[in-house]
Amino acid sequence: MSKSYHITTGDIDGIGLEISLKALKKVSPKIKKENFFIWCHYSQKKIVLSFLKKHSSLNKSSQFINNFSVSKTFLKFNFILNSDNTPAHWFTEAVKDCILNKSSVITAPLSKTQIKAEGLNDVGHTEILKRMTDTTNLKMCFFGKYFSIILFTDHIPINKIKITEVPFVKFLKSCKQLHFKFKNKKSNIHVLGLNPHAGDSGIIGNEDASILRWARSILDVEKLIPADSAFVNFKKFKHSPTFISLYHDQGLIPFKMAHGYNGYHYTMGLPFVRTSVDHGTAKDIFGKNSADFQSMTDAILAAIKLSKNKS
Repeated sequence: MSKSYHITTGDIDGIGLEISLKALKKVSPKIKKENFFIWCHYSQKKIVLSFLKKHSSLNKSSQFINNFSVSKTFLKFNFILNSDNTPAHWFTEAVKDCILNKSSVITAPLSKTQIKAEGLNDVGHTEILKRMTDTTNLKMCFFGKYFSIILFTDHIPINKIKITEVPFVKFLKSCKQLHFKFKNKKSNIHVLGLNPHAGDSGIIGNEDASILRWARSILDVEKLIPADSAFVNFKKFKHSPTFISLYHDQGLIPFKMAHGYNGYHYTMGLPFVRTSVDHGTAKDIFGKNSADFQSMTDAILAAIKLSKNKS
């Protein structure tokens, strides 16, 4: 049975369409029974046509459609043309299909200013997903060559970070399931400390003692890992370990420094698969045909792999 995958290309003046096209060309030989629906703006049709003409294998298996719901013949690559400048709403339409038909969605960068410009109160893809699926317990996961990161909090101010036992323990259970489902059995899982030096035995705050106690109830961990030294030797890590990060920047700064534009994002807790690139819109290089598309390639291949695991 064929599986459907949506690719939402994000901001029209960003690199989303460019990296999507280049990544699809690269993964095309590996695509067999998968159908892709690539959401883009009508003004971008010439760009897509020009790209397809240069790559005959893609051209022969592509079509343009104006409305996803009325498409009866699915080819490998179906380009959905939209006349309105509403990339955030493209994403919501793709999510509706994922909810109804258990499709998967792969997202290119979508700026928060674009979301706001469309009248939505959400501050990112994850928040839109929370609202549309009526699920508050979604978590951001980042998979890379050297290590992976799972975030306990996402796009909230640091003064609103609150770690309490029941939600944290529930979160750790999900992390454990995800880690052992997709990682080598020899791969380790670690929890980063909240305070500098993981509290330094209570000298720098008492929160880490409680966090460690809760972590030990679920995971086989001896101690919390101080965040400032956890990634010093990341190139020597064995079996790509997983780190539990207690807030957004604590995990994403080292992940992006180590992996650059490689790796991908996976949203944990959804009834369907959603993967994403791990970088932004890069509007400064829009139209220069110089964007690194490796992260989108990783996101597409991961979506295919993960959706099979969800079957």
